Amino acid sequence: MIIGSGLIAIAFRKFSQIDDICIFASGVSNSMCKNIEDFRREKVLLKKTLERNQSVSFFVYFSTCSIEDPGMKNTPYVRHKLEMESIVLTHLSSLIFRLPQVIGSGGNPNTLINFLYQSIKFGHEFELWKNSTRNIIDVDDVVSIVSFYLAKEIPHKKILNIANPVNHSMTDIVNSMEKALKKNGVYRIVDKGEKYIINTSVMSLLIKEADVSFDKNYLLKIIKKYFL
Repeated sequence: MIIGSGLIAIAFRKFSQIDDICIFASGVSNSMCKNIEDFRREKVLLKKTLERNQSVSFFVYFSTCSIEDPGMKNTPYVRHKLEMESIVLTHLSSLIFRLPQVIGSGGNPNTLINFLYQSIKFGHEFELWKNSTRNIIDVDDVVSIVSFYLAKEIPHKKILNIANPVNHSMTDIVNSMEKALKKNGVYRIVDKGEKYIINTSVMSLLIKEADVSFDKNYLLKIIKKYFL
């Protein structure tokens, strides 16, 4: 079963008729969110869903790799996600997948990639933080990796990062969007941002078996896939 109706929930629709697996893909997805009521709604729904699904073989929750970002660790969003993780881990069959920037059709209009697309396409000026890096992954690859992981019946009550082994600088991301749209963006380069590393050592062992390839053209390919 699927809980949610957004980008991740739609991508995992093949699980909607499987009663023995609960995919919780509902909740706050905007990392800039500070709305206490939004956080409360997710918490209430999560607790109710856990109570109703104590007997499932897998209870899957999607969290965020931003937890490892030193620039985000004290934000309301990250504190909220850490609290949600602790609640999920009370379920004996829980699996938590932390995700980076996920690209797909539609989804949250406030994501970085959607913002860059709109800004470059319509000539809106923005700041390019030259010291920042971001990790980008195709939602279809998230589905492939998670599906493979569940099929292996790996032990429960685990937290796993699902991410691209390569972080991209904001300059690379902007240049890739410009190349795909064949249009130069209007931006000011500012000396801001931080780099952080996402540990993908566990996931790297699953990539080939899950038939996912993060080659040198990965970023440009997924931008073209969803924005052209």
